[in-house]
Parts: sequence; structure tokens; C-alpha cells
Amino acid sequence: MAKKAATILILHAHHGDLMYLVDTEERQRAALRLCFNFLDGEGCYEGDEKQLDINAARTGDPNAILRTMMRRRTAEDESWEILEVPDPLDE
Repeated sequence: MAKKAATILILHAHHGDLMYLVDTEERQRAALRLCFNFLDGEGCYEGDEKQLDINAARTGDPNAILRTMMRRRTAEDESWEILEVPDPLDE
């Protein structure tokens, strides 16, 4: 029998990790939006060189959010990843 897994997004934030289920495209877009809003609220995008993308992301543009999040994916206190985690009931 094939093992089930869940797909999660983990944002490695300064005050602790945030985790979201991203097993559908809709959930992934929602999780990225929540992460963007959290980081924006922390002031992470102040003075960013791509201000047009930041402004578009602030209006909820999913493509601008994705571009911004991908561009800064490895920045300190902004890194994030998508992982497959096992279903504990399959162990």
C-alpha cells in the first residue's frame, strides 16, 4: 500500500516557524498570501527594490506574492520551503 503524505509550507520566521497545509493550489496561494502579509507586517519589505511587485502583492495579486516570496525565499527570517510529510497513520 502506498504511503500517504501531506504537503506543508513552513515559513522559518524570526519568532518561530509558521506552518500551513498546501495540498491544493488554492491552499498554497492562501498560505503564501498569509506568509507575505505576516512578513510585510514585520517590515520585511521596507525599502525593497521591487516596490511595484510589493505594492501589487499588498493588493492580493497572487502572481506578485509568488514572485516576491520566491525572490526572498532564502533571506534571513524570511526563508520558507514546501515539504511532504508522512501521514502518522501510515507509519
